[in-house]
Amino acid sequence: MRLRQKDRQSLLGYVLILPTFIFLGIFMLRPLIETVLYSFQKRSLLNPDAPTQYVGLSNWRKLFGNSSFFPDLRNTIVLSVASTVTQILLGLAIALMLNRRFPLRSWVRAIAILPWAMPTIAAAFVFRWIFDASFGTANTILNQLGIEPIAWLGTPTSAMFSLILVHVWKGLPFVILVFLAALQGVPIEQYEAARVDGASKWIEFRFITLPSIRFVVTIIFVLRIIWTFNWFDLTFMLTGGGPGTSTMTLPLDVYTQAFRNYDVGMASTFAAFMSLVLLIFAIWFLRLNRKAQGE
Repeated sequence: MRLRQKDRQSLLGYVLILPTFIFLGIFMLRPLIETVLYSFQKRSLLNPDAPTQYVGLSNWRKLFGNSSFFPDLRNTIVLSVASTVTQILLGLAIALMLNRRFPLRSWVRAIAILPWAMPTIAAAFVFRWIFDASFGTANTILNQLGIEPIAWLGTPTSAMFSLILVHVWKGLPFVILVFLAALQGVPIEQYEAARVDGASKWIEFRFITLPSIRFVVTIIFVLRIIWTFNWFDLTFMLTGGGPGTSTMTLPLDVYTQAFRNYDVGMASTFAAFMSLVLLIFAIWFLRLNRKAQGE
């Protein structure tokens, strides 16, 4: 039986996306399922060949009974929300400026990408030097201005502020690029019609620009929250969770449980909890945004 042209095209489409589904299944779905399964097991890196021992909800009870769990969850949420909101506000403002015509615009756009292109380990070491209490560039500038030096990474409040600042610096170029692409997709005819009607720049921004890029703002917010919530290496190399545990986050807890306590079961429980929280957040926020758009 011969397939119709439409059926052949549909079949070709499924064949073309099949490698992607295989890749996602092997490298994303399978590890996620294994992580959830491990959260109900007792596993140790010190004895990886030991028989599987299911412990039910024991690991989850330990998770919620851990005295550091809720403070670390709070730190993770504060870091994620503060850095993401700041990136969106700054990114949109800079993208609006870069969307205008001015001399050397292409060079400025290229320079704006540099923080994103810099390896995380290099960025962490550079900022550790900048924030050094004795010889850092930040305090050198403050001294020249007659301002008392700050222990940037030495107190809980300043360490969290510094960590948010570095996260914003590292992730801002991505936000700028996405906003810039979205702004270039807004029809110029809408702005011309608004100017003919005597609309101000604020009116253009509020009633033309924002509605046109609203979906992009939503996607960036969700993606940056997810990425920052899971970001391990920058926090680990910049503060290590200190001073004390003031910048300890859930990704650092996963590392601590797995590679310091050698408890794979508890590490998987932390990771499974993070995945569950992010899944619920993404679904809730996207539905909330869809409902707002419908209204």
